[in-house]
Amino acid sequence: MKLLTKDLLNQFEKQGINENLKNSDKVICKFFNPCGSQTWYAIKFNAKTRTFYGFADMGFPEFGRFSLDELESVIIKPFGLGIERDLYFTQITVQQLKTQYNM
Repeated sequence: MKLLTKDLLNQFEKQGINENLKNSDKVICKFFNPCGSQTWYAIKFNAKTRTFYGFADMGFPEFGRFSLDELESVIIKPFGLGIERDLYFTQITVQQLKTQYNM
């Protein structure tokens, strides 16, 4: 699965790469492990470093950076699956994400 499309890149470009989040910033897309509970919410994207700034829930939810290259390199054994982008994700604001996680 292609994790980052041209449309998503355009949306990230409009939002900028400054990591100082505003509650009104949009969560552009969501990635997930199809065989586990790990979830990544991408809010900003730096095309030069190929890193996202967003929110990751890997058992201990937190804001921070995560790498597109690392997400693309994951192979889930024994199934051979990779990290997927939630095609049905409806964009929400950072405030809505915080509310969802009781932050």
